[in-house]
Amino acid sequence: MNRGTRTLLVVAVAVTVATLATLAVYRAVQRIPVREVEQAGLPVVVAARNLPIGAMLTSADLTVVNWPARNPLAGGFTSVDEVVNRGLVADLVANEPIIAAKLAPRTRGPGCRRQFRPACVQFRFR
Repeated sequence: MNRGTRTLLVVAVAVTVATLATLAVYRAVQRIPVREVEQAGLPVVVAARNLPIGAMLTSADLTVVNWPARNPLAGGFTSVDEVVNRGLVADLVANEPIIAAKLAPRTRGPGCRRQFRPACVQFRFR
């Protein structure tokens, strides 16, 4: 047997053994049962569609999704009622969580228009 034939024989045996090992691992992995792990989730308000800066939020613009409890969202809202009738100070894309830093402060009733109170803020756009 010369050197070229011996090299070809070794390569053929190596490819055959590698193929059989790969097939054995593939079948073993397929036999592992699928495990569904349910993760605890917290309700978080997200944008239902793309929203531009300055838009006044309505319930049609918002939706509630489950957020993983192990990664809580700082400044997030759990109810749509907490966010409705507030303006945006930053653009939002669809499915982006709404946090307090992206919303204008809430105005407090008609008394805010008559006199300035520290608890109420009003913005005028011209």
